[in-house]
Amino acid sequence: MLARSQELFKNYIKVAIRNLRKYKTYSFINIFGLAIGMALCLLILLFVKDELSYDRYHKKADNIYRLITEFTIKEKKSKSAITSPPMGPALANDFPEVIAYVRFIGLLEREKEVLISCQEKKFYESRLFFADQDVFNVFTFPLAKGDPRTVLKEPYSVVITEETCEKYFSDEDPLGKVITLNNKDDFRITGVLQEIPLNSHFRFDFLASFSTLNYYQLLPVDDWGSCALYTYLLFQKDYSPQELEKKLPAFIKKYMGEESFVEGLYLQPLTSIHLHSNLLYEIEANGDMAEIYMFSALAFVILLIACFNFVNLSTARHMSRAKEVGMRKVLGAYRLQIVKQYLGESVFLTFLALPAALLLVELFLPVFNNLLRKDLSVGYIDNFFFLPAVIGVTIFVGISSGIYPALFLSAFQPIKILRGAFQPGSARRLIRSILVLTQFAISITLIICTVVISSQMNYVRNKKSGFDKEHVVVLPIKERPILLQHQSIKNELLGNSKIIKVSVASDVPGRSGVNSNPFVPEGFEKTTEFFIKNMRIDYDFLETLGIKVKEGRGFSKDFATDASEAFILNEVAVEKIGWDEPLGKTLEWLPGPGRYKKGAVIGVVENFHYESLHNRIEPLVLHIWPASYHYFLIRIRPGDLKGTLAFIKEKWNELAPNFPFIYSFLDEDFDRLYKAEERLGKIFVCFAALSIFVACLGLFGLALFTAEQRTKEVGIRKVLGASAARIALLLSREFVKWVLLASAVAWPVAYFAMSRWLQNFAYRINFGIGIFLLSALMAFVIALTTVSYQAIKAALANPVEALRYE
Repeated sequence: MLARSQELFKNYIKVAIRNLRKYKTYSFINIFGLAIGMALCLLILLFVKDELSYDRYHKKADNIYRLITEFTIKEKKSKSAITSPPMGPALANDFPEVIAYVRFIGLLEREKEVLISCQEKKFYESRLFFADQDVFNVFTFPLAKGDPRTVLKEPYSVVITEETCEKYFSDEDPLGKVITLNNKDDFRITGVLQEIPLNSHFRFDFLASFSTLNYYQLLPVDDWGSCALYTYLLFQKDYSPQELEKKLPAFIKKYMGEESFVEGLYLQPLTSIHLHSNLLYEIEANGDMAEIYMFSALAFVILLIACFNFVNLSTARHMSRAKEVGMRKVLGAYRLQIVKQYLGESVFLTFLALPAALLLVELFLPVFNNLLRKDLSVGYIDNFFFLPAVIGVTIFVGISSGIYPALFLSAFQPIKILRGAFQPGSARRLIRSILVLTQFAISITLIICTVVISSQMNYVRNKKSGFDKEHVVVLPIKERPILLQHQSIKNELLGNSKIIKVSVASDVPGRSGVNSNPFVPEGFEKTTEFFIKNMRIDYDFLETLGIKVKEGRGFSKDFATDASEAFILNEVAVEKIGWDEPLGKTLEWLPGPGRYKKGAVIGVVENFHYESLHNRIEPLVLHIWPASYHYFLIRIRPGDLKGTLAFIKEKWNELAPNFPFIYSFLDEDFDRLYKAEERLGKIFVCFAALSIFVACLGLFGLALFTAEQRTKEVGIRKVLGASAARIALLLSREFVKWVLLASAVAWPVAYFAMSRWLQNFAYRINFGIGIFLLSALMAFVIALTTVSYQAIKAALANPVEALRYE
């Protein structure tokens, strides 16, 4: 019995190889199409595995939870990732199930950056956190140097990463050395941390001792009324945190009273933060399960198209295998044996496609990493996940693509086949048509999505923003000494003829969120406050950015009261307040203790986009307040960019030698607001191109098959006088019909998807029938180009040869 099975297996392999050799074009189409689909699936599996692995490298990950708070903001309940400083110690003290707690707090400065100096090296750093000394007991952050029990025990001690060590000290031993924060606070390095894995929901370069805060006065660590830090709790093994959550309402009442602003406390598993958390004040932007679903779906549909190719070509060539099936059945083969044979051939074909798929994975991986902002690698030896995934995907694809052809071929009746009476059924032709239609419906949907995303991004880039953002250099003012001499710096810079204008402001369009403060307009009670966004600017701001004054005037040094008693509004602010004649009306600014201003409205500027086009232009107040300046804006002449920047840097180093020179361009800042959408557009371009390519492979195979099947018909038509053009049209007509039907299916799907996506933009394109017609035309041209080669080749063939065709 075993010997017979082995002989059958050898026979199946021989038959499979013979068919591969005999039908080389069809085999290439199947193998290459499957290779592309499998490669994308493997890449997506690497991506999904990486996303699901976040924070799981911590040995105690399953027992670590983050504390989150719930409170009401503007009559809406919201959950926040930040908590009050005393909550962690109090929970550990009151509940024995809490083994340990760790609090993290980052920098509270406006730009969340601190100047770190070491010898001659100075850099602005953003990834500095203060943490409790238990951090190395709770989290798995291995130290390359230092004792984890004591490195963060003393105030003004700090641990740095190996990468940071290389940046500041090169090959020197950093232990015991001192780094200085903001040119005033010295921290002693007590440890060097191994690089934190990329799959962490937050990362840091510097970790300072939490006890420093008592001296550093960064925040009141015993204040229950503030929310400023992140609290993580370590529980006993196998303890259910839901039990503790039931006790937390009483905990809030005990420590914060009945009228506490904190309305609820909850526990969030560490391993669910990255993909399932979108709270207020997250440490870093997290991932999104929707992104995983989208990428997985795109890879799956391309694999589906490749499988459809296999099904279509296998069933289309059924007559070439029909006699083989008939003979096997006459010789005693059961249907199940024939199903196994053809499924085996399908799996064999996918294993032949596997090397090509792995090669494509290596070729696609750099592009894939760039698109998804990842650093994925295959790791055939050390990645225990990848090899089983490769085998699993290969077998799954082989069975999925081969199951229908196997059932289809095994159902042939041997008597009809051997008598020559077997004809393909209309139902099977219908299935083949549906598969081709589905392939092109998917491709057309992706084409439409790509065109809409590209059109929207083009609209965003070219829409008039209401100011001139070209050729404007932005220099951040991060330190008070620079702020105090901002006028001297302006004067020095204006000494260069290549610099047109220089201004200072609290905010820069596209750079950061503009704060809202309460204002009381004339004609309203003081209890009626309008929360309006406001930018603190200087006299040259409007002219530097080319913002047009619609009514009244801009700020001028000719009017002494402009610095202390004047406001400028945008058009939306005037509409919100409801003034018909805004000029001369008074306005009071009430941002908080130590800040008060009352003055008259001297001008109204045209609306300009100081935030991204995701948001509508909101009311804005402009006024002069030098203490709040955070940026220089320098308009330069086009031309000698390198020389102008060199001059600016030279002057900066002369006037502010203790602070690094950092700059950006205003137009680049604005472009960064749409980075996610740009990335999405590139992804859709890649997936649309691949889907069309794979679909065209199948279409080419079907065109080849159709031309072969109708060889004699073509010969007879040519003998009877049909022109080559008419014959080419005849052979292409069916494929064109499929494209038109696919367009009808794809249009409503794409319209719904893109309408939902465009809702993210307050200012967006109106995509009409033109985009849909364009997508259909593109698909039509692609399909016609694909099939026309075979159609023209058949039409130009010698009719004598065609009539001899067997």
